[in-house]
Amino acid sequence: MVDKVAKRYAVSFFRAVENLKDFQGISTQMEYLLKLIIENNQFNQFLKSPIITKEKKLKVFKELFEKRLNSVLYNFLTILILNNRENLLKGIILEFFNLKDIKDNILRIKIYSAIELKTKEKNYIIREIEKYTNKKIFADFYVDNDLIGGIVVMMKDRVLDGSVKRQLELMTLKLNENTLINVKYQE
Repeated sequence: MVDKVAKRYAVSFFRAVENLKDFQGISTQMEYLLKLIIENNQFNQFLKSPIITKEKKLKVFKELFEKRLNSVLYNFLTILILNNRENLLKGIILEFFNLKDIKDNILRIKIYSAIELKTKEKNYIIREIEKYTNKKIFADFYVDNDLIGGIVVMMKDRVLDGSVKRQLELMTLKLNENTLINVKYQE
């Protein structure tokens, strides 16, 4: 979950750039920054370090990014440093892409199955979920050895559980419920 402060910065930045001609270029640069944060532990520690002064961070950012990034993005990064918020950059970027997905009507989901699905099956599932949600679906597929069969779809705050395991659980609950009702009537 993204920090509330990071979310506010992300919303403000997104609103400032969403209608710019270079919005796609800025998005690509944000992807680059996110990759840098995730893959480069030294850069990540640099962002989070309270020991490194604002001046040093500004100098490093100027050397690394001033000529490589869109000026609006570079200025935004500078503002983060001046406000001691550079440690929130990862969360800000993640929320930025969440807002971009909403704007582009995209839903990112995870699909778990008991076995590796064929491409044809994956495409069918994606098409059906696109019909259900009226959104463009980007899915990551995973094999879950705990499933007996079927699939489990995770969409943000919603889970669609079509697994055999879940169906058996529901059947057990129903049978237990009916057994309790029958016992009550027999008494």
